[in-house]
Amino acid sequence: MADQSEEEDVEREEEARDEDEQEESAKAESDSDSSDESDADSSEEKPPEPVEEEEEEEPAEPDNQDAIVALKDIGARVDSNDKERVWRVFFYEKHGDDALAQVHGLPALKEVWILGTKITEQMKDRFVEQFPKVKVYYG
Repeated sequence: MADQSEEEDVEREEEARDEDEQEESAKAESDSDSSDESDADSSEEKPPEPVEEEEEEEPAEPDNQDAIVALKDIGARVDSNDKERVWRVFFYEKHGDDALAQVHGLPALKEVWILGTKITEQMKDRFVEQFPKVKVYYG
């Protein structure tokens, strides 16, 4: 008989816990709903101001087409921007120091990727000195 009353007590405690959890859940849900409404109200008051991106001026001189052809011939990847100007060059495992020497006459160039290549750090350093505005990824 004692076992039965203990089981009943345990069941009542579980039911009470379940009810408490449901009440807390409902309260949390209503709190989040009201905060969502206040967020919506505040966003309607002041729309965010658009941020104007400064458009970089394109260099006047054209890309050296011979350099582009030479880079593609050796298997480098040459990426152009929406104005058809070379802005990024990727070199691959097979490329050595002589490949980096092919980069010239590309005034809109922003990035050169030479990860996992045979290009030496000395050649990379010379390139960085020659093209200080170009971001070089080396490794």
